[in-house]
Amino acid sequence: MYVVLTGLNDARRHGRSSRALTSYTAALRTIVRALATAEPGALIACLEQPYLADYSQHAPHDHGSDELIDAYNERMRAVAGDHPCVVIAVATDWDASTMLATDTVHPNDRGHLELARAVVRAAGKMGQCP
Repeated sequence: MYVVLTGLNDARRHGRSSRALTSYTAALRTIVRALATAEPGALIACLEQPYLADYSQHAPHDHGSDELIDAYNERMRAVAGDHPCVVIAVATDWDASTMLATDTVHPNDRGHLELARAVVRAAGKMGQCP
C-alpha cells in the first residue's frame, strides 16, 4: 500500500493559478503511474487535503483557501478515477482548530490520528485491489 498526501503547499504557494493546478494534476498522474508500475496491484490511498484554520500565514505560502483546497482535491479525485487500485481517503472528522500543530499547517497527534483513520476507512472499503 502507498499513501499519497499532496497539494497543500501547491495551493498555498500558487493561489488561483490555473497553470499551477494543471501542473499539480500532471505531477499527481506521474506519481500514481509510477507507484502503480513499481508495485502492480498495490493499493494507493490518496488522502484529500483537509482545511487549515488560517491560510494567511507563512509567506510566500499564504495564498490558500478552502475553495482552493477543494479544487486540488477535485483534481486528485479525477486522477484517482483513472486507476482501479486508487482510493480516496477523506478525513471526515477533521477539525482544524484542534488537529493542527502550533505552526497552523502540519497535523498534531490528533490530526495524524484522524488522517490515519481516513486511510484505514478508505482501504477497508476497497479491500483487495482488483
